[in-house]
Amino acid sequence: MNAIKMNGIKLSSRHVLLHQSFTQASDSGPVHLYQQFSDDKINILFLSAAFFDKKKHIVCCVEPDPFDSVKELDRLKSPRQEHLDCIHSAGILSVYPHQFRLKSLGCLLYFFGVEKYKFYHLASSPSMVSFTIDYKDQEAIAASLASHIDLPRSHTPYRQEVNMDEFIKYFKKEPETAAAYVEEKIKTYAIQTRANAMLFRFDIRTDLLCEWGGHIQRLEDLGMRFHYASSFVSQEGLVRLFIALESEAPVSEKSKQHVFSDIFPKELIPYCHFMASSDIISFHGPHFGDRYGIAAHTFSAMRHRSVPVLLIGCVGSSITMVVPAGMSQKAKEALSDFFETP
Repeated sequence: MNAIKMNGIKLSSRHVLLHQSFTQASDSGPVHLYQQFSDDKINILFLSAAFFDKKKHIVCCVEPDPFDSVKELDRLKSPRQEHLDCIHSAGILSVYPHQFRLKSLGCLLYFFGVEKYKFYHLASSPSMVSFTIDYKDQEAIAASLASHIDLPRSHTPYRQEVNMDEFIKYFKKEPETAAAYVEEKIKTYAIQTRANAMLFRFDIRTDLLCEWGGHIQRLEDLGMRFHYASSFVSQEGLVRLFIALESEAPVSEKSKQHVFSDIFPKELIPYCHFMASSDIISFHGPHFGDRYGIAAHTFSAMRHRSVPVLLIGCVGSSITMVVPAGMSQKAKEALSDFFETP
């Protein structure tokens, strides 16, 4: 497989990863993690969520403190909570820029498959594809990945310079010196929309991940590109990969069910599912990733205008949402009620 040109790899400090899954979607269901963290003034460093399957998923990465405490984790496990998984030592590996190319996304999936490295989730922003992984494996994965992609000669992985564990220990001694910046109305640089994406789900066995990566790369040869991608692992151990695709040529509603028949082998077609026609909304701001409450404000905006969120990812300083087709303008207006735009 030819190496794909990329500009860089970014590594995080140690995080705690929490994965909430549930089937109840009504008000009597569990308190969503993003709302709990907003109420507790805890910043979310990575978020990926899916709401249209029978099983709902919310994944968050947060700083280690206070969730190294078992007591704090137990507080999140309410009687209505269906399932809450926790990984105490997780990292986020990001690769940029993908330029919405399926060859880039496929190459990364191929890499994890052929090298047999484990990732828990992935989510994309307009510039990066980010993977949640075991923190202890970060350096090894980054070094191996550098040999699979075409990076600038002078490249070294960008590492978060602040050691959060040491940072927190210090400020526990000097709490009066710590402060959080919160705007009255959250600023955003721009809200961008894209209509008529095709949302697909691929159910991928981990031992076939490199094969699927190759097939996904070839979708680019059909004139397709992606505008959002995310994944979760099912109870059966399958990687459930969601991709919002755009085609250069118009695709009829009937043809959407068979768009992969010329690329994927016959035995994999049953694991390719057309989910919905959809719209994409993305926006970013100067303090996204640095303050709490961004995700909670986004969901409040969507509820206020009755816009269903199918998928959402908060990666770096960007948020990307997938909503039902025809609702992008309504979603943009809803966000403008809660976010300050230029």
